[in-house]
Amino acid sequence: MADYGPDTFRPTTKESRGFLARTLVTVYAPDEPTNPSIHLPDLPSDHPLYPYANVAVKLGWIPTYSNGKFGRRRGAGSLLDFALVKAYRFVSRRRWPAWPRSTRPTAPRTWSRIAGHT
Repeated sequence: MADYGPDTFRPTTKESRGFLARTLVTVYAPDEPTNPSIHLPDLPSDHPLYPYANVAVKLGWIPTYSNGKFGRRRGAGSLLDFALVKAYRFVSRRRWPAWPRSTRPTAPRTWSRIAGHT
């Protein structure tokens, strides 16, 4: 996301897909490696945003256009909500794996008594 300094906040500024990818990958998947089989025709591999775009595409957070291009300068628009949900699901699976049924925590029986049920 663009940095306007410590005293300026611009919530209505449109964000680009490239900067959205950089933010999401930096926050949610900083150690995720790039996929060498993903090629983005409009983003050369030596571009500073390429590793972030590559990982965001690899994880399904930001889709490419039908022609394979990433569109790093295009606005993120409604893509932001979609990408945040995808990133959250990725992180929650990594940090908090599903509980096996045999070890899943259950509510203590005393909770029903506290709630007034017998």
